[in-house]
Amino acid sequence: MGDETKSGMKCRKCNSASQVIRQQWEDDCGGPTIYHDDHICLGCGLIVNSGGCSLQAKSLEEYQRKYGHIVSRENVAYKKLMNAALKEAKIGLAEGGVPIGAALGTTSGRVLARAHNMRVQDGDPMAHAEIACMTALGREKDFHGLILASTLMPCALCAGAVIQFGVGTVVAGESRNYGGERKLMKARGVKVEDMDDKRCVSMMSDFIRDNPDLWSEDIGEKTKKRGRKARESCASCGK
Repeated sequence: MGDETKSGMKCRKCNSASQVIRQQWEDDCGGPTIYHDDHICLGCGLIVNSGGCSLQAKSLEEYQRKYGHIVSRENVAYKKLMNAALKEAKIGLAEGGVPIGAALGTTSGRVLARAHNMRVQDGDPMAHAEIACMTALGREKDFHGLILASTLMPCALCAGAVIQFGVGTVVAGESRNYGGERKLMKARGVKVEDMDDKRCVSMMSDFIRDNPDLWSEDIGEKTKKRGRKARESCASCGK
């Protein structure tokens, strides 16, 4: 069925490596498929059959009936979209930009648009990854049924776009390095999931450590600090 790799099997559909993940299943081809509980493709999300797993079934329903596992189609879709977003973040990093990527897709994980932060490359302060991704998709009558995946929890700028256009679900790769506007989005009815992906955490923490000024520029931190100092000066002189 596939060749052994350090991360697992190779997918026979797209030849990508797979990763050990349990209880995440999706009938990606729409027909009878062998399901098992240890390998999922990092590229397309297809379940990769190792041929040696004792937990097998020829349909999602049969698997649920026989083994009683909680199956989450959403988690598979989130992983597909996050993988696409992470690839974009790596492209941005290679270009000398801020390594944040985003992908818009369907609930099955089909990627409709992808982009990465282009503030440095284009000299555009508004070119955050999520904004660039929505721009790449173009005119869309209904964003509510789509999932927006971003390698980092969206900031106020991007959360505003999510709310304005009614994106139904936002999946963040992580929020350890930057908390973002999770509460704001949830308060406006957006479903927000934080995957706490170690790959996203590591990439962003390394970037912030090595490029503190560029990161502060990206989130407007310097502007905020200047504003606080100005207010403090006024308060001290009584004006």
